[in-house]
Amino acid sequence: MPKPYKQKMSKTWWLDHPAYRLFMLRELSGVFIAVYFLILVNIMSKAGEPEALAECLASLRTGPWYLFHLVILAFSLLHTVTWFDLAPKAIVIPLGEDRLPGIFITGAHYVGMGAISLAVIWFFGVFS
Repeated sequence: MPKPYKQKMSKTWWLDHPAYRLFMLRELSGVFIAVYFLILVNIMSKAGEPEALAECLASLRTGPWYLFHLVILAFSLLHTVTWFDLAPKAIVIPLGEDRLPGIFITGAHYVGMGAISLAVIWFFGVFS
């Protein structure tokens, strides 16, 4: 009986094609976002202790943390854009024999995100 063919794959297979690189970068972004979530949970756990909270927030106002926040922002935007671009594949809205074009589904996601962002900015501007 012949052996099944096993294709050899290098450890850097994902560097061969731009779509693969984007996929791996998107997956890596999830790790950074999870770390950021844990940092936020740590900050919230100190909310009942004013001195500890002030110390924690002061430590976040240093250069390396600003850089970390910029990296998180970039990864969050990448994650959001790639997720919204996938939405038309997951949400199929039939229109008779055709389906709603993906641009409308993706656009609705961006409009919703913009509206929620403006509402949050307004809320914290009014109540801060």
